[in-house]
Amino acid sequence: MKPGNYLKFSLVVLFSLFQTISCKGPGKITGSSEKIEIPAESPKIAFLNFSIKNDSIHPENSVRLINKILTDGKLKDNPPSVIPKPNDLKYIVSGNNSKELQTGFIPNPLKQTLEYVTETGQLAKRDIESDSTQFSLRIQLEPDARYFSLKKFAGQDSELIPLLKVDLFQNN
Repeated sequence: MKPGNYLKFSLVVLFSLFQTISCKGPGKITGSSEKIEIPAESPKIAFLNFSIKNDSIHPENSVRLINKILTDGKLKDNPPSVIPKPNDLKYIVSGNNSKELQTGFIPNPLKQTLEYVTETGQLAKRDIESDSTQFSLRIQLEPDARYFSLKKFAGQDSELIPLLKVDLFQNN
């Protein structure tokens, strides 16, 4: 064997030996007083897609669930809280006992703010009200979450107007 090949061969053998030793387990495991907790259920994320239509006759909007996807996972951060304005939507996630587990507000999806550049090169904003649109919501579900509700926020002293209630784990 050439001296250069002998060096390469011995390095490969040493590297293989090192890999084998470093991957070896701790040996025989003896009884331990520590209990390992296994989570009963992995965290879930709900992806919900809706369509909303403005009803000119009634103060309620017509909201329809297009589809929902529930998947295992955890969101990185919580969405910023929104100060509700009239016609915003409040979502409520509740459990089997109708106890509210999560709540939040969604800015009115029928009201879009459009930013554009004017002829003079200045930025300007314009609010546009649509008759209908689609919107999506992504939320982290609590372990005992069961139902999702949408209600219309009419103002500080007004009651919420129910729009939709969905069983998150029932197939549509």
